[in-house]
Amino acid sequence: MKQDLTQCSLQGVFDFVYAQNQEPHNSLLILSEKEVKHIIGLAGGFWHHNGDPKAPHAVMRSGKHTDGFVSLPEALKYVAINNLFAATLAKKIHRSSYHNQRIDWVIGSDHAAGTFSYAVADELRKCNFLWRGIKQDFTEKAMVNGEEIQKWSRHVIKKEEFVLQVEELCSTNLTIGRVYEGVNNAHPDYTISYVPIVGMAVNRTGRDLFHGRKVVSLLNIKFKEWDVRKREECSLCKGGSEPLEDVKKSAATWAKLNCH
Repeated sequence: MKQDLTQCSLQGVFDFVYAQNQEPHNSLLILSEKEVKHIIGLAGGFWHHNGDPKAPHAVMRSGKHTDGFVSLPEALKYVAINNLFAATLAKKIHRSSYHNQRIDWVIGSDHAAGTFSYAVADELRKCNFLWRGIKQDFTEKAMVNGEEIQKWSRHVIKKEEFVLQVEELCSTNLTIGRVYEGVNNAHPDYTISYVPIVGMAVNRTGRDLFHGRKVVSLLNIKFKEWDVRKREECSLCKGGSEPLEDVKKSAATWAKLNCH
């Protein structure tokens, strides 16, 4: 019987991953959503507003204000957790109805999904004989006319090849959409073929499809959000809570958010 990781400390998670690595044919790597959420919390990557009006709240990259935030890089910086989550996602993909689907490329975004998508590709390679020659890379951020894009330029994806998109976290599908556009724009002479699923570690979009493709994720979670750019009133701001930007990119801001 698999150990219940919701009862583990962070060190206990590391010990579990180490033990799994000693059993290369072990198939007990499917984590529950509760375990995934618990592990992210142990690593300091989960925040939820405590209701105190003096406590600050987060502003997402989209500009929306929210009462909850998952900073997955806080967890994925631990190689053991990165690989554990990747192995779980790979097995969920393999156990889906698309396990006989050809996968030639696994593509992530710049930056956080770069290492995670590589780990997922490595685990997929071990899962299925059809995927033994799988390739992986990630797009690059670039600015065009003042707007951020995800650019694909290092490799050519052949017309007959199939692409699987993998992200560490999606809140609005903005980044994964930019990757999709970047890959397509780099191949104007033919249409890129995509595997009919998308892999995500954390899905907080509230949707289970992306461009008609099924989302396979480790954790589905939804928080309250307010789109203040569209004049939607933020309940937390109304109560006196300070909105904090760059919570994912700034260690100091993330610490300030979590000090209450």
